[in-house]
Amino acid sequence: MIKLKICIYLLLIVLLGCEKQNELYANESKSESSDELTPLMHASKNGDVVAVNKLLNGGAEPNLKNSKSTSAMSLAVTYQHLEVLRSLLSNGGDTKTHDFRGELSLLHRAVISGNGDIVNLLINNGADHSIVHEAYGTSVYTALTLKKYNLVLQLLENGAFPKSGLSDGLSFEELICEKRVFNDEEKLKVKKQIIKYLREKYPDTRLACQFNS
Repeated sequence: MIKLKICIYLLLIVLLGCEKQNELYANESKSESSDELTPLMHASKNGDVVAVNKLLNGGAEPNLKNSKSTSAMSLAVTYQHLEVLRSLLSNGGDTKTHDFRGELSLLHRAVISGNGDIVNLLINNGADHSIVHEAYGTSVYTALTLKKYNLVLQLLENGAFPKSGLSDGLSFEELICEKRVFNDEEKLKVKKQIIKYLREKYPDTRLACQFNS
């Protein structure tokens, strides 16, 4: 029964994994089509660093959110505009702008987009990796469910705690020790590094994995 539960859960992850990223872009697109984007939001979405800097110098607010909870910060992260995000952060942008119930934090958005440079920039500017989203869990759990192992390791090494935050999902340990055969040797290599890190960092954690490095 337990094995069946794990198989079903992993199948859902495979089927829904890409939908998380598509949903993220779709939600931002809805805000755009509703014509609720400020000039700074438009420039941030388009990756126009020159326009962003000009607007910021003119007093534009980087943390302002519209009725869809979209901000210049969230757009820069979602559309992976690193230099735009850097400018926003240098001019008062707050990495915790979206750390509220029902919203995806900026760190969650960066993980779903899969951009390690943006994840690193957010962490270096105070992003909170302990925020739990009701559907996604923590940012490190989100990275694990999407099998973005490089980001999992990156977050763990920056202090993220290996937990799900979800009451009805598989535990972090169950997911990381899932024994499905990998065709991607690079992913398997990183997965072994994660397991080694967890065993060294949390020696009391029960990891009955067969991926011995």
